[in-house]
Amino acid sequence: KLRQYKEENKLNEFASFLAKVLQKGYLDEYDCRDVYNLCRGINTPLTKIYLEEVVRLYPDNEEMAGFLARELCKSNETRDQAVALVNEMVGVTRKNGAYELSSGKHVVYNTLGSFFTVYLSMHKQKELLQIAPLLLGQYQKISMQGLIMRNMISAYLDVDQPQDALNISAKLLALDSADDRNHHSRYRALRAADQQAEAIESLENCIRIDSTYYDYYSAMAGFICDEHIARSDVQEKPHAITEQEREAYAIPFILYGLYKNPGSYQRTLDFLQRNQFEYTYTRLVKLLQNSASPQEILNSFDDYSFDYVNYCLAKDII
Repeated sequence: KLRQYKEENKLNEFASFLAKVLQKGYLDEYDCRDVYNLCRGINTPLTKIYLEEVVRLYPDNEEMAGFLARELCKSNETRDQAVALVNEMVGVTRKNGAYELSSGKHVVYNTLGSFFTVYLSMHKQKELLQIAPLLLGQYQKISMQGLIMRNMISAYLDVDQPQDALNISAKLLALDSADDRNHHSRYRALRAADQQAEAIESLENCIRIDSTYYDYYSAMAGFICDEHIARSDVQEKPHAITEQEREAYAIPFILYGLYKNPGSYQRTLDFLQRNQFEYTYTRLVKLLQNSASPQEILNSFDDYSFDYVNYCLAKDII
């Protein structure tokens, strides 16, 4: 019924029916996420009210509490509530000017993720960097350590401390070099430290580990256009290229990203327009208008070399 009201754009009916569902107790804990996703597509106030009621009904549901904290961040009036909520969830307290963690309190991955989301969105990077070492000492699982370190890198970059971000990113890769997110964090740190040749190597590894993620191809194409760096031969290190050469290196990545993610055609067109690749833009528009398949689109651009893309897809290089 809720889905029907949403599809019919009957928002008042949606809100009234949801209130009755909650009042009657028809919503069990397993429905919470589905209804949350429906509310998100309508408006923020309704989502906040819904989450507050769910957290009241199911106080032990950390996932819903985390979603509520993220919603509370969106308003200046409720931001302090967001911080207080995630601190309580994770067990963070402040005594005599120093942060402490409740002994023995452990939370799941997503709850810790909500904690970092709130702190970063509220520009509390300095506070986060004081708390993060305590969390590293408390959570020993690789997945949790990786989550903490990646957020530490984001915080260091936000406060313009690229060397500290680089140091943490090296530890992060030593912890787990099979996680593409760790290589992407390393890429961000290297780029901020103006080590661009090394940064593009980290992006290569991102594609190598997860060849299905459009954003990595988009990032690689954008990096080539912005920094004028590429790998012209697999036996050589990445090096400077000319303004005229950037198109030949960037376009194969953005096109291959589209091939792997056909739904990203608008982002691909936007990239081509933004970088003034009008000839390729016009060709792609015509192919899309003719309902060409992803493979047909890729084959239509065989005048470009995809050697660098194929190098990045080689699994045995990391």
